[in-house]
Amino acid sequence: MRPSNRRSGPGGGDALAALAREPLRPYYLVHGEETFLVDRALRVLRERLLPGRSGTWRSVWADDPAQSVGAALGDLRSPSLFGGPEVLVVRHAEALRDGVQEDVLGALPALSAGGTLVLVARVADLRRRVFAACVRAGAAYGFPAVEPRELPGWVTRLAREQGSEITSPATHDLLERSGGDLGVLAGEVGKLVLRAGVGVRIEAEHVREVVKA
Repeated sequence: MRPSNRRSGPGGGDALAALAREPLRPYYLVHGEETFLVDRALRVLRERLLPGRSGTWRSVWADDPAQSVGAALGDLRSPSLFGGPEVLVVRHAEALRDGVQEDVLGALPALSAGGTLVLVARVADLRRRVFAACVRAGAAYGFPAVEPRELPGWVTRLAREQGSEITSPATHDLLERSGGDLGVLAGEVGKLVLRAGVGVRIEAEHVREVVKA
């Protein structure tokens, strides 16, 4: 069973917007197959939770036996020696062992704005109590794989973020040549903006010059 909530919006755009504007929370679940958008979500959280780059951002992997999620969680609940907010990111959270999952679940109510937990999972199975708790609290943000029909809108958005527009024929050619990986598309759009110039509309000929077939 996978999460189903309003934050898992079309192409992940709704979830990104929610992360950027909603009041900060003591814990988050960021999940989904679209890794490009998951990474974007983490950047949004880092900018909001650690303004001015003050504080500590620590990542651990739940499936790495050399790392102790429980110990990292204990550190998060203790005052930092360096001051400033602390953020603990647990990647591959779907691999949390049952005992550690219960420790995480028990820690959620005690977390504060000064110590934030971010769980990152490719698939957030609601049969796991910690994921279900995040969904119930409205703290789950989903980024499912972008559907093909949504890709043209993302190309337009990526171009506008860099100060340019892109024509429909150019978008079509770009998708034909690059496929549907958002990370790849973002890189190619960046090259196209450099080729055409910021503020200059990207045409199909720019795509043919820059993007290999």
